[in-house]
Amino acid sequence: MKPIKLCKLSQKQAIKICEKLTEEAFQQTYREMAIGMAEAIRRYGAVTPGQASWLCKNCDYHEYERPWELHLFRVRSVKRSRGSSRKRAA
Repeated sequence: MKPIKLCKLSQKQAIKICEKLTEEAFQQTYREMAIGMAEAIRRYGAVTPGQASWLCKNCDYHEYERPWELHLFRVRSVKRSRGSSRKRAA
């Protein structure tokens, strides 16, 4: 899939979101992902669909405003209903 190009304002907003996530991160791998994404946005000015999904999920969770180009980006839900997703071993 093609990368999603971000305008300059959205690039700045996405980088700020990544920086906030870096400060709030409780796991090292999560922190590294946010740092790497901020560097990629600075370098290329675009995000891949996978990066856009990760960024949108975090924006929605932390109630940050999404960058303009990602407002209509659809994120697949990962929620599971109770007890229906896994069977118990007998």
